Amino acid sequence: MDKTSDESALRREIVKTFQMHAFELKKEAVNLCVKLFLEQDKESRKKWMIKMVELLKKQTLQSSLISEELIRETFRQCKSKGAQEAGNLLNVFDAFDLPTYDYDPDLRKMILRKEKTSVAADSSSFSHAARQRFLLVKQRAMRCASLKHFKFTTCELLASSNKTIQSVVVLGMLVRQK
Repeated sequence: MDKTSDESALRREIVKTFQMHAFELKKEAVNLCVKLFLEQDKESRKKWMIKMVELLKKQTLQSSLISEELIRETFRQCKSKGAQEAGNLLNVFDAFDLPTYDYDPDLRKMILRKEKTSVAADSSSFSHAARQRFLLVKQRAMRCASLKHFKFTTCELLASSNKTIQSVVVLGMLVRQK
């Protein structure tokens, strides 16, 4: 008799919690929730129901009527999300094992760099790093509000033009090589 009263009280609590958040559970879904939450204490039940409601709110649902399968899937996601949060808090990656990407301004997208990175750099990697640093400075200058009315062109375009350009702003970068 005590077990059935606990089940009916839990059933009412589940239905009320989901109704407060504009969800309506099917009978099978309520039965599944009762089965899942019966052994747990009241505070952990509340915590799990809130997690499930939050996860259901993030999903795009066809209707507010929640089926048993959707409850199973939501519970599975909540369970796996908890396992992920309890996992490693700090992941360390070797920078030389990660793939390197470069921004190609002509294609306007990131492209995977073909050559492998190494600890001992060569001269081409220095020039590549200087070129990438200059592109970063150029992008920041182009986004600057006080430099919006200037047009940025490459040196190649200035050297190849036949007519003289009246107003030119030179953006460059000085480096010192040993």
